[in-house]
Amino acid sequence: MSEKPNDHLNFDDPYEISSFEDQIFNPEEEVKRSLGVLVYNGKKYAVGLRWLTSDDFDGNSLVQKRAKAMKADFYCLRSFVTQHGFGYLSKGHRINMPSAAAMAADILVGEWHAVFRAENGWHYVAVRSDTITPDGDLFFDNEEDVYNHFLDQADNYRWPKTYVPDSWKVERNDGEINLDRILENVSTTNLKPVTLDAVFSGTQNKLLVFSALGGFLALFLLSVFSQDLFKTIMPEPISVNPFSINISNILTPPPQEYVEPTEPEKPVVTIQEFFLPAPSKVINSCIQGFEDMSIAIPGWTTQIMRCRNQLVEALWAADGGSLDELRNYASLFPFGVSRIYTSNGGFVTTKPVDDVSTYGQPVTLLQREKIILMLYDRFADLGGLSVAEVRQKQNVNAVGEGQQLLTVADLPSFVVRLNTSIAPLFLKDHFNIPGLRFELIEWNAQSGIWLYQVQIYLKPEI
Repeated sequence: MSEKPNDHLNFDDPYEISSFEDQIFNPEEEVKRSLGVLVYNGKKYAVGLRWLTSDDFDGNSLVQKRAKAMKADFYCLRSFVTQHGFGYLSKGHRINMPSAAAMAADILVGEWHAVFRAENGWHYVAVRSDTITPDGDLFFDNEEDVYNHFLDQADNYRWPKTYVPDSWKVERNDGEINLDRILENVSTTNLKPVTLDAVFSGTQNKLLVFSALGGFLALFLLSVFSQDLFKTIMPEPISVNPFSINISNILTPPPQEYVEPTEPEKPVVTIQEFFLPAPSKVINSCIQGFEDMSIAIPGWTTQIMRCRNQLVEALWAADGGSLDELRNYASLFPFGVSRIYTSNGGFVTTKPVDDVSTYGQPVTLLQREKIILMLYDRFADLGGLSVAEVRQKQNVNAVGEGQQLLTVADLPSFVVRLNTSIAPLFLKDHFNIPGLRFELIEWNAQSGIWLYQVQIYLKPEI
């Protein structure tokens, strides 16, 4: 797999353009192994695009040259990196259709490859150095074909992250990702037309539109010509003196002078003050709860430990031990730890954490762009990071003349998930972000992976 396609082509050299087309695009082969439209939740997304990177930040002229060289009908520009995507009418692409691969590459950082389930097939995406690889945007309608392609790509390169369906049972799988996280609440990269055929979604539609315009123009000219013809053959009207009429003595007042309406003053919108505990305090409280659960019990192993909703819980599984033997070790747990024996032979221990509400501090919200930069600066290199945007419908409440109030429930926010091998003790200061609220801290004792899920409230655009 090549690191980078031939980005710096001499587009004034016809031989080089022809050679470039032969190397990266074979239409017949492309149709065989990749379809062009992904359907999810009733919406269509463009897949199977051809991707090229570039060092040219003013890429409008370059992308136009590339589109003509590749005989493409559409192009798109990614926002986070300088990368060009190209689409084709023959693959079902249409104007303004969003690119599914670009949305996935913008939300999942680093180097990874993945297979996403859609309603009409499977989407394979491969990203290296935050750029989609030339053959990293493929769509398959057959699960066996995409599985074989995934195995081939996995053998050719050691991917730091892999996201494929859990049912495949492959090694080094970081978990299946649902398309809801990729395609919803994420800014889109849409296809733009290169040719007139692309504007009208095909040659036939273009001809129909032009035929209709031609017919309308002909009817318009015929109408104008007919009016001039009738004027020449109709006799001139005879002018007559107007009749005199009686005018009433009752006079009506003149109409009032028109006054331009003034726009009402916009009400002053304020955000209701709310308090959140410092994230480092929450982590300290959870760590103390994890230590209370870390008891060595012969014949039993810890599977999962998690901290959420001011409660720490641990899931245990039998490893040669029995519930009768387990009761002999119940006294090892600190005061306040509850034990629940499950029907499948395991048991769960729970304990309330310290009340972190006493650490509450007033929240100062930051703008969306600052939070994005802060998240990627602190967490992008630590593991699998995903960011989903949640935009609430703002329900403003009138609190006085010309004043309205927003509550915390009306604020936009990010839902952030981080999978990493780094323990909370070493990340305490990383999570001290204004407006951050912990939803979950979970440790998988078998894989050694930590899952952090937080919600970060954003400053609304008022």
